[in-house]
Amino acid sequence: MINYYTVLGLSDFSSPERIKKRYIELAKKYHPDKNVGVKDAEKKFKAINEAFQFLKDEDKKAVLDQFLIAKKNTTIATTFSSGTTFTDHNRPFGQKTTISRTSYAPPSDSSRKLIKKLVLSCLAVILVGSIWFHYSMEKQTAKKRLIQGKYLFNIGDYVNADQSLRIAISKDPSLHEAHFFLGKLALEYFDQPQVALIRFNEAIKNAKQKNRDYFFLRGLANHKLEEYDAAIEDYHYAAYLDNKFMPPYIKLGDIFLYQKNSNKQAIDYYRIASSYDSLKQEALLGIGIAHQQNKLYDSAGVYFSQAEFTTGSFNSVIWFYQAFQKMEYEMDTLAACQLWQKSSDFGVVKAKSALKRYCD
Repeated sequence: MINYYTVLGLSDFSSPERIKKRYIELAKKYHPDKNVGVKDAEKKFKAINEAFQFLKDEDKKAVLDQFLIAKKNTTIATTFSSGTTFTDHNRPFGQKTTISRTSYAPPSDSSRKLIKKLVLSCLAVILVGSIWFHYSMEKQTAKKRLIQGKYLFNIGDYVNADQSLRIAISKDPSLHEAHFFLGKLALEYFDQPQVALIRFNEAIKNAKQKNRDYFFLRGLANHKLEEYDAAIEDYHYAAYLDNKFMPPYIKLGDIFLYQKNSNKQAIDYYRIASSYDSLKQEALLGIGIAHQQNKLYDSAGVYFSQAEFTTGSFNSVIWFYQAFQKMEYEMDTLAACQLWQKSSDFGVVKAKSALKRYCD
């Protein structure tokens, strides 16, 4: 490394003020305009300018200072270790003082053991630190992937959401939210209830607090797999965690109406759900179907009418069951067929079957 202090004819570690003053002096002296025809004047001027540009930069000057300090320390250490003879100015003129090299004594066994322990301790600290750093980086990556996966899920990009959430799980298997959203994807969009059930189990296991949605969605997966007792247990627990959460009551009513053949219990669940506006139409429809199965046609008709005039998306299903009212109670096959046709036009598959059976 070039010692730019020497280029400017300065002592090492000179102050910025001294450097600037010296530069101005030398620049005037060696400026090409004042040294026309003088050999090496321009070369000397460029060297002076380069030295000044380097030293006026505080960071570069600091680097050079550190280099010079290290160089001097190395020189002193080398001189003393080699037993150099030098003049002691406190002695009579010409008398020399010799500093001999210190003899080397090998470390004792106890020292070796201590050094070994220190080295092993340092290595252990480095190893633990590396593991912790890797672990924390994996955790951060997992959280970022989870956020990305949830965003993609919410905008309907389910394939990429699935990939992002799977990466999150591979980085941190304890991320219960990632398991939950993978379960939702499997259940609602990929029609894989068995896979969904596994994901919801992992979500429930890793969550620090009980979450009603986790149990409710697991109930849906069990329901779809025809594991009705397990579904009932999950629906009950979801409702227990949040007594204002009504969807479990609709699903409980469905199980007791269609699978358990317990219309009375189904009606009880539907009545609870009917207090929730967004579920009212579905609940009234369920009560009407239960009464119809019990051949209580008058009551069934009342609930079907209430359901039809309640805001919701089940009108086409209501028409299907009203058709049975017309056929079985009022003996009006023509009106029944018209309702089944109307229901079929809106995509109710079982209405098409009824048309073929009763109206062709």
